[in-house]
Amino acid sequence: MLINNKAIIINNTIESKGVCTVSITSRDIPDIKSVTGTKQEIRIIGDLRIPIYINIIDKIETNRFMLTGVNVSVERIHSDINEIQYVLTAKNISFKQSIKIYEQ
Repeated sequence: MLINNKAIIINNTIESKGVCTVSITSRDIPDIKSVTGTKQEIRIIGDLRIPIYINIIDKIETNRFMLTGVNVSVERIHSDINEIQYVLTAKNISFKQSIKIYEQ
């Protein structure tokens, strides 16, 4: 049930058709060393859907971005769909040139 999916490279060696989406959130957390008493924490949360099971996922590369320091927290295997969903966090995200980044 993957629609318009592209090749995704996992751990530099495994290639699969699939979809990967990410959300980047931020929040202020306490920091006694800061003048304001807080610092900004960035969280990268994602969802990978592919038709194969992979035991350990450290890195995900799509045609638009790359995630490193990946930690999978949930694996969902569907009974009627040839798809495995991985809910994950990542330490870093790198954008490729196919994404236009506008800064104000």
